[in-house]
Amino acid sequence: MFHRLFLYLPALLLTLTSCSSGKNQHNKNNLQSSADTVVDDALRQQLADYVEQKRQGEHLGLYVYDLTADKPVFGYREQAPMPPASCMKLISGVAALHLLTDKYLYRTTLYVKGRIRNGVLQGDVVLQGSLDPQLYAPDLVMFTNALKRHGILEVEGNVLFSPVHDEVPTPEQHWGPGDVVLPQYGLFYQPRPIILRQLHNALQRAGIRVSAERVGIGTVPHGARRIFRFNRQMGLVLGRAWHNSSNTQSSGLLYTLGLESSPSASASPDRHDLRQRGVDYIHRFVREQLDSTGTNVIHDACGLCSENRVTAELLVKTLRYAYQRPQIFRMMRAHLPISGTSGSFLHMMERSTARGKIQAKTGTLTRPYGISTLSGFCRGRNGHLLAFAILNSQMSILDARPIQQRLCEIMIQ
Repeated sequence: MFHRLFLYLPALLLTLTSCSSGKNQHNKNNLQSSADTVVDDALRQQLADYVEQKRQGEHLGLYVYDLTADKPVFGYREQAPMPPASCMKLISGVAALHLLTDKYLYRTTLYVKGRIRNGVLQGDVVLQGSLDPQLYAPDLVMFTNALKRHGILEVEGNVLFSPVHDEVPTPEQHWGPGDVVLPQYGLFYQPRPIILRQLHNALQRAGIRVSAERVGIGTVPHGARRIFRFNRQMGLVLGRAWHNSSNTQSSGLLYTLGLESSPSASASPDRHDLRQRGVDYIHRFVREQLDSTGTNVIHDACGLCSENRVTAELLVKTLRYAYQRPQIFRMMRAHLPISGTSGSFLHMMERSTARGKIQAKTGTLTRPYGISTLSGFCRGRNGHLLAFAILNSQMSILDARPIQQRLCEIMIQ
């Protein structure tokens, strides 16, 4: 219920600003309105008093921004680079929405070439892969079923897999052992022998006869016809990354950014380096779209790297960027978890007055020292929508979370 209530006002404001009549005058009036809107000085003082009382020093970075007034409320070491943990997913996710838009689809397509006679395809089958991070071996049944619907029970020619990349994911150098293991990635991220074996197994389970020696790597031949396509919306991938804090989904987005930000990479003989291209794109997004030229250090998209360094100010800039763009803000509204009620936020603030009133991304790393972060939105006591980022590091998670909870309680009370 709160999810809808505290985001209703921004949606109304965005609707009003979309009116075409007197657009220039309206924009001028809107800017004047923001300039005239005051922030909550009592909130600013309460935040300052609490930070002074806790004396966190270099263990805390905090920034609170009034989106309704379009003015900062309070900052403490907001420009100090600190590890973001999984709040890094906010930056990479918004960067992906900027480049790809919310309409982006992962397309996995099945082609055939040749005649079908008495259940025998006298030609080839080609499965054109994608970077879909949620497509696993059991999902191949969709494609074998498509073959059977077209009356194909045997393939005389080849069954080919056509990949869009040549890179097998490897752990980022600062990740810990077992942080993300290869089998957790989607099928098309696996080594090619595994993909081919799973493809042949799927055909066998479906009762479609083809020799294992005829299953290999290839491209879609001229004249092949499409008989089935499976599309997955990027929102489903981003949803797991934000709501459930999935590291594999964020890493999949990183490879997608690498491919789509350098279209020539998909046609190049050397199609490795997609992960690095993705990281490079995030840096460009931060520099060019968020106007941040500080000492940000970004090694991955998911935040597992303990050497990542961003500021509380940069995280809030990311939230402001999203808020100002209705399509991106709607995605955040749909997928960020709610305090004490859902996703990675389920078991935080369960008994607090902030339960159900904070929509934010959580972040936690226990090595090499405690890192706990929280960044998102809440409604202030004056009705204004606030964006905030809280970064705690070099301290126990058990000590950090009560601080985050109390700061959230101050913002909403």
